[in-house]
Amino acid sequence: MPDMTAMESNYLTNIRTSSMILITGVLGDEITTYNGISTGRLIEVNPFTHNLITNGIWSLFDVLLISVLLSLSYIITKKNKNELSQTMLFIPILFGIVRLIAFVSNLFLLLSL
Repeated sequence: MPDMTAMESNYLTNIRTSSMILITGVLGDEITTYNGISTGRLIEVNPFTHNLITNGIWSLFDVLLISVLLSLSYIITKKNKNELSQTMLFIPILFGIVRLIAFVSNLFLLLSL
């Protein structure tokens, strides 16, 4: 197996990090939201998410969101191995951080019941 350059090693680390942040945020938000709703004492106030949950497609939407964000980031950064294309990896991180915030907020709501 050929040795990886420092840039390739850094690239793989960035891909793993952005993937884990996105997946952790999405899974945490979904689990805590479903747990909160199942108590009967909490409701989903985001109309977009409420509509997805009502139609039973929220999990499918999140799987597609993860797949598209990570695939596009991977393809763009793999094709153009320069520092500018590496910024593409911040998009999954941004979405992941938003969902991590929702996850933590949901945890506090669940713990206050």
